Amino acid sequence: RTAGIEAHGILAEASAKARVVATTVDTAGNGAVGILAISNADAVEVQAGQVTTAGEGAVGIDASAGGDISVAATGVETAGEGAHGIRAQSSGGDIDIATGGVDVTGAAAVAVAAVAETGDVSIRATGDVRSAQSWAIDASAAAGSILLEVGAGSAVEGGVRLHSLSGSTININGEIIGAGGDALVVSGGAATVNNHSNTIIGS
Repeated sequence: RTAGIEAHGILAEASAKARVVATTVDTAGNGAVGILAISNADAVEVQAGQVTTAGEGAVGIDASAGGDISVAATGVETAGEGAHGIRAQSSGGDIDIATGGVDVTGAAAVAVAAVAETGDVSIRATGDVRSAQSWAIDASAAAGSILLEVGAGSAVEGGVRLHSLSGSTININGEIIGAGGDALVVSGGAATVNNHSNTIIGS
């Protein structure tokens, strides 16, 4: 547990692979990221239990890499403007995110955000993913494809925005809900939506 401006819970920065395994992380302070993992030349792997932050720009899990990124989290909660739940940015690899519940309440805070410049993006939600004031899931793959899996009994509330020139596949076994806006926005290449639960709700 940390308290203070930019008092990150865990900071891992490496020229080779950066790997973080954590059970519980709790921060309070503007810019105090729960888990910050960076590798400019290689891969990043994060395995986390519960991550909680409170503060403007206090992202729950922030991963940046020149190679592949793998993030697995049991739960993430943030409260603060621009305090995204999970943010992953790769300049030269794939992004794989598997998460349980993610709940963000601040203005302009995305629950799960992913940007891959050359690789694919895969996001699997097995719990409720919620943003009170922005997108629940916002993902972009400039050259690769996007796969989104919404697990049975899971609700993605805040809407989903995906952009991939190579195409996107969305498998829905739970719910996608647009709280005050569109539920599902897909742009770029071809989109395949397998709506197994028949639950996409815009407002």
